[in-house]
Amino acid sequence: MLKRSSLAIALGLAAFASAPALASGDAAAGLEALKNYNLIVLGDVNLKHDVEGKMLVGGNLTGASQVGIGNSSQGQTKNAGIPVLTVGGNISNADIKVHNGSNGGVGTIASGGSASVAGNVSNSWLTMNSTPRTVTVGGNFTGSNPNIGNGDVYTIGGSFSGGTINQSGGSLNVGGTASGNFNGGTRNFNLASGNSGYAASVSAPITATVTKVSNDVRALSTALASLNMASNPSGFDITGTAMTLNAVDNGAGYALFSFNAADFASINSLKYNFSGTTPVIINVFGTDVNLGFNSDGANQANNQQVIWNFVNAETLNFSGNIFYGSVLAPSASLLIHTPIEGSVVVGRYTDGNGGEIHLGTFNGNLNLVPVPEPSTWAMMIMGLGLTGLAMRRRAKTVAFA
Repeated sequence: MLKRSSLAIALGLAAFASAPALASGDAAAGLEALKNYNLIVLGDVNLKHDVEGKMLVGGNLTGASQVGIGNSSQGQTKNAGIPVLTVGGNISNADIKVHNGSNGGVGTIASGGSASVAGNVSNSWLTMNSTPRTVTVGGNFTGSNPNIGNGDVYTIGGSFSGGTINQSGGSLNVGGTASGNFNGGTRNFNLASGNSGYAASVSAPITATVTKVSNDVRALSTALASLNMASNPSGFDITGTAMTLNAVDNGAGYALFSFNAADFASINSLKYNFSGTTPVIINVFGTDVNLGFNSDGANQANNQQVIWNFVNAETLNFSGNIFYGSVLAPSASLLIHTPIEGSVVVGRYTDGNGGEIHLGTFNGNLNLVPVPEPSTWAMMIMGLGLTGLAMRRRAKTVAFA
């Protein structure tokens, strides 16, 4: 059995030279985004399987799935100001059902069904399966038959067509025209007449939210990648193809690991040996990352305290039995064939057979140090590279082949 400190990995920390460019966002706000959303995709999504918590899509959304179905045993932060579904682009050729499911046995993830779309909803069903319903669409809304009742609010920047609105209560505000069965509630049509900026005023706040979240989670990934310490009490054991991560609070309120993606190439099983509720940060360096290990079932208890930060990953593939903990990979294209239990942030997302996003979103607290200024990066990289070289020399007998 091999025993080694995570600072003595073949990485040697010289991989900081491959760390992402400094982001313009707020890392602390990025951490809050991990708590508020179950899945954040900065690009387009063709959704096929369930997302238990809240979801934000920076680009366009297609496919057929359910969002916000909840989980009775695990939860996420309940923020009343955040819709269950946020889309920065368009929803097209889709059948999306929006819920406000159970939030870990402490109520629901939202007060009702809520969706905000900056662009158009076209040739799609956007079904709100919980009330009150709050739906905001910056463009045109076509191909659905929304029901609007007491307490519901629908705001459409463009026009509604291709379906029938059934309104018995609530409020309906439309920039253009709409047709339907209107038996109650209040309606305001043609709001864009004489106000050419009406649709933009509806979509602009959604676009601003998507832009901010995107910048913030990128800043978070950069900030976590910059974490380092002179003496790391955390380490890991390897017996055959089984790895155990032994996390110890470093005195700053978190535990830290650093790996190269290649370090997991021969690992078939992974176990967390974590005590207490200290957040655990696992930085993984490498552009193409394939993780095929099976996770110990006991790892689930740590879902809401673990962040796997795939610092400079461009492709990310999960193929084990299940993955426990949050995934932060804002530049990566993710392909999964297994459920992930935790917050997920990726650039692009493809859910293969068995790929689902489960609750257990990140809920830890970190006092993030400021990300180094560009002028300090060269000095830090040089120093860390020398440290890694020295530690590799001391750890030659346990270095990866």
